[in-house]
Amino acid sequence: ITHTVYSAGVASLQMIPNLLNDSLGKPTYRRDEFETVYDINVFGFLRVMSALSRSFNQGRVVAIVSDASRTPMRGSIAYCSSKAALAMSVKVAARELAPRWQINGVSPCVVEDTPMTDWIDSSVPPFRGWEPEKAREYERSSIPMGRRATKEEVADVIITTITGPEFLTGSIIDITGGK
Repeated sequence: ITHTVYSAGVASLQMIPNLLNDSLGKPTYRRDEFETVYDINVFGFLRVMSALSRSFNQGRVVAIVSDASRTPMRGSIAYCSSKAALAMSVKVAARELAPRWQINGVSPCVVEDTPMTDWIDSSVPPFRGWEPEKAREYERSSIPMGRRATKEEVADVIITTITGPEFLTGSIIDITGGK
């Protein structure tokens, strides 16, 4: 294995006031969902890097981060913070494993026609109390290009990053349409 793309991601919608206790003091957050988000988004990457670095002498890795790693989104504390942790994990892994490994991240905004986007389209509008079109308009207004990224555009950045210059390591490459 010489080139690896870590493209795993899950999300959970929870508002911060509901994370700890309800009005009666009972826990209301779904800790298992929060832990699953971190397990897949962060610890999965670390497990892959540990296995790769023990089994192979060198290689190139791209992890799919997300613009949520630096763009706060209401109701997405687990997803946003886990993707921020993933971005830092990419940087730490690149520093620890250099010069034999080149490890970078690609950070897209919402990508059209993916399972994650399907989940966003079906979950976020009811969570926010919006109609689906209002949610799409809000999203479009936050992206200067006025649309979602395509899978092909993100794939082009991944290929360029994973086959690019050897000196490119520890970087997070944005593909966000100017967001």
